[in-house]
Amino acid sequence: MKRLLLLPAMLALSACTTTQPVSMSDAAAVAMSAQAGQPASAVRSVQGINTSWKFIRQDIPEAREAEFKDDAWAPVNLPHSFEMPYWRTNLASAPTVGWYRRHLSIDKDSLAGGRRVFIEFEGVFLVSDLYVNGRLAGTHKGGYTGFSYDITDSVKEGDNTIAVRVDATWNPKITPRAGEHIFAGGIYRDAYLVFTDPLHVAWCGTFVTTPQATADSATVMAQTELRNDGQAEKICQVRSIVLDADGREVAAVESSANIPAGFTITIEQLSPAIVKPHLWSPDTTSATPPPKALDLSLRPYLYTLRTEVRSGGKLADRYETPFGIRSIAWNREDGFALNGKKFWIKGANVHQDHAGWGDAICNSGSWRDVKMLRDAGFNFIRGSHYPHDPAFADACDRLGMTFWSEIPFWGIGGFTKQEDGSRWNPSAYPNNPEDQAAFEENVIQQLREMIRINRNHPSIVIWSIGNEFGYSTPELMPKVKALVGKLKAVVHAEDPTRPCGQGIGFGNWPQLNDSTEVIGLNGGNSDRRFTVESPVVSLQSEYGSGRATRGTPSDRYDGCFDSSKINTTPPQPQIVDGAPVQFPWKPGVSIWCAYDHGSNYGMGGMGIIDPARIPKKRYYFYRELYAGIPPPAWPVEGTPAKLKLTADQTVITDDGRNDTWLLVQVQDKDGRWLSNSPPITLTDKSGRGLFPTGNSITFTPGAVEKGVIEGLAAIEYRSYKAGKAVIEATSPGLAPASITITVKH
Repeated sequence: MKRLLLLPAMLALSACTTTQPVSMSDAAAVAMSAQAGQPASAVRSVQGINTSWKFIRQDIPEAREAEFKDDAWAPVNLPHSFEMPYWRTNLASAPTVGWYRRHLSIDKDSLAGGRRVFIEFEGVFLVSDLYVNGRLAGTHKGGYTGFSYDITDSVKEGDNTIAVRVDATWNPKITPRAGEHIFAGGIYRDAYLVFTDPLHVAWCGTFVTTPQATADSATVMAQTELRNDGQAEKICQVRSIVLDADGREVAAVESSANIPAGFTITIEQLSPAIVKPHLWSPDTTSATPPPKALDLSLRPYLYTLRTEVRSGGKLADRYETPFGIRSIAWNREDGFALNGKKFWIKGANVHQDHAGWGDAICNSGSWRDVKMLRDAGFNFIRGSHYPHDPAFADACDRLGMTFWSEIPFWGIGGFTKQEDGSRWNPSAYPNNPEDQAAFEENVIQQLREMIRINRNHPSIVIWSIGNEFGYSTPELMPKVKALVGKLKAVVHAEDPTRPCGQGIGFGNWPQLNDSTEVIGLNGGNSDRRFTVESPVVSLQSEYGSGRATRGTPSDRYDGCFDSSKINTTPPQPQIVDGAPVQFPWKPGVSIWCAYDHGSNYGMGGMGIIDPARIPKKRYYFYRELYAGIPPPAWPVEGTPAKLKLTADQTVITDDGRNDTWLLVQVQDKDGRWLSNSPPITLTDKSGRGLFPTGNSITFTPGAVEKGVIEGLAAIEYRSYKAGKAVIEATSPGLAPASITITVKH
């Protein structure tokens, strides 16, 4: 079965990247890769370009020119943020404009045979203008979805100059217009240079679905976009091969097509039935207690679609797409089902920023965030409130975590009518009529991009069109609802296999209650509005908000729950013995929130884990509740004698995609963990890598940021130079500790 659709040339597509597996163990630390379709031959070449950038936080229009002198600019590497080092309690300045520049050396062979050259960025906040050798290659508006540009006509053999202007200032025509998260500018995700044959799979050009997905039999539908950038029509053969986790072929289908020059076609291919397929499910990762390094034999099962494109008997492109075979169903009477079985959602909301690094985290940081929650028995993450790094969805796929993916159409309580971007808190929908058409276009653009980038991830079970956007000027609500209808239609057109959802806040917006198939209810009291009589599926998308600093009385072990009752006869409590009640009609619950995060409104300390990724006591409450693992023995006051320094992995890569998490513990002479919290300094003795503060970092007793609390301090360390790095932990009067990190190229 095949369907051909001809599309004219397009200037740009939004970025589609994802990571290959990494187990956070030494053996797998260097396996972090970053293309959704990984090349298996020389026909497609992917080069990371995270290193050797120059940066200045000023707006210098002349910086677009290739001959511009940037010698005085700061040398930086990606991922990078305007706000590094980043501490939630110290907002240095409002978002501004900055420039990045880099040189690229392209050899003759890379351009031979009319090969195409693309540059891809996974995320730049907020508006970016890309110049190649002084020529504008494109402009992207949106801070959380990536993009790709064909720069073939702008590059040359030898030295080339890339310049990127990044504008992080508030823009009334771009979403988000409002939100409590800290919005920081920068090229804060990975960047790549890609070389292909003129005949190639278009960027992010595969969409894999499973029309039939049961334990007995499954079929695979592959929709492949092929691009012909050659000078003449091409007759091509497309073979789609389904490979199991061991690389064995389990199904294949082949089609032929003619592609005119300058066109893209879409080919649909339905595979033969796969007998007794392995279904993707979080259940396959169950392990109590969680292993120190994830046992990949327990991972959810992923297949690979290998797409081979030939013309004239020669291989033109080979592209690989990981995917899972599974079925989902959302129902207002039965909640949520995965693979035909009731699935109770035990979820948490996650923002993307980390202590010191802000949003500019490595792919392994995303992996750690997912794994930490999976180890505690959570099985669902709500990506609040924007599309997360492609590495995050990949980690959900491979670790077994269902995922709610959301666009940044965002509102906030207490919003103002001023259209000046003060604290990012105006009406979620524009007040000024002259901004409304462009704003709606941008919201739709970002929704299409999010789906295109992430549609092959089996972990994603819903597309959310935003969060609390009902916080808009009341007289604009008819326009808000009309936009919701447009967004819902986009979801169904782009991906008929997943429902459309939204997050609704404390405000009572009856216009929006039934406007999407799934409603995420934020705040405990909001759940009183919906019971089994709800016209749509109602998930508790946020509950349990409570501010706490690790080690304070408010960081209580009994969790932070809402004691309200839902509107039934008689009223029923939402929490019994500290656990959320599993009503048969309810899909589940998602706590606000997993990790402390940067907030313009003082809401960032509500996590069950602190910004340095050290658990609070509430994390251990949930781990015991969901995973059956008792809490650790808490530290006691004693006589400090030494430090212990550990790393979650001792092998990392030098490309900015893989780092290590360092934890320092205060101990007595017998090696017992103490609650004493003296100042601690970490120093890279080799000078090979970086903390967010540079070559060293000092932790202050009791501080919320860069703090030593209950005898613990932690930070992430990365390096862009291959070799051995020696990290030393010191504190006055205590025996030091050190660890060696191997950095591989």
